[in-house]
Amino acid sequence: MRSLLKLLSKEDMDKIHRATVKVLEKTGVKFLHDEALSILEKNGVLVDWKTKIAKIPESVFDEFRGKAPNEFPTFNRNGKRIPIAKDDFHIATFGDGTYFTDRDGTQRPSTLKDIEKIMIVGDALENVDTAWVGSMPTDLHPNVQMIHSMEVEINNSPTKTVYLEGENGDQMRYAMRIGAALLGGMEELRKTPVLVGGGWATSPLVHANEILDSQIMAAKEGLPTCCGSMATAITTAPATLAGTLVVWNAEVMSSLVLSQMIAPGVPFDIQCSGSAADPRKGYYPVGNPEMALVNAGCMELSNYYDLPCLIAGC
Repeated sequence: MRSLLKLLSKEDMDKIHRATVKVLEKTGVKFLHDEALSILEKNGVLVDWKTKIAKIPESVFDEFRGKAPNEFPTFNRNGKRIPIAKDDFHIATFGDGTYFTDRDGTQRPSTLKDIEKIMIVGDALENVDTAWVGSMPTDLHPNVQMIHSMEVEINNSPTKTVYLEGENGDQMRYAMRIGAALLGGMEELRKTPVLVGGGWATSPLVHANEILDSQIMAAKEGLPTCCGSMATAITTAPATLAGTLVVWNAEVMSSLVLSQMIAPGVPFDIQCSGSAADPRKGYYPVGNPEMALVNAGCMELSNYYDLPCLIAGC
């Protein structure tokens, strides 16, 4: 029998939820995308077109978060569904780093060949459920890095879960074409969605135009969407970890509301890679105790809302 770490009580999560509702209603979230703002406004959200800030009433928040399914479908490249038990978890390689440290300690820019190795090793490891790109291939132009990474992912991960992801409109168009070619057409891709649209919020409380392009495009096709946040205590979020969780929650939940307005019931994955900044230098640290606490809190809140969640384990 597996034991679960519990950092937050039901009362704690109720307080974070109430604070999130207040942020969504009173402060609002900035959506740097006119179509997104139009969709929100048509569904009862108060939009300030000058500032691009959308204020989401509690009733609207409750209505549309209730439409999101409590599972995120996963498939391998052959279209075989890989079920995940509701009370279970799975492990994925993950990261957008631009440097590799070789065995001799030498640090160098990461390449497409490194991603291929990550995929091969990840696919072979019994305890890894998803082999994702793991880093960015700096030997390619930034505009095509993700597209070639997805090609390498498909070619070198025959058994594990596959995620094709586009973090802007152009990437999403390519990802759809790759997914459709892989599975036999757009209709098959909709039935076997190995693709996810959306990306990461810009903390505090901003959704970028290119990320929203990808999210809206995917949701209109009935394909899964996601939103993650790297809200960081002291710099892009309050100094308290509870306050950081409120910022994270407001960002991902406002994105979820948008997806459900476009396509009620479309799968949505909330994601977190939050931390606490080094107060001496202000940078974003990885692997510190506060990062573990923030991400554990995000997972507990996802359970509170009965929603699937991806968190950083570094």
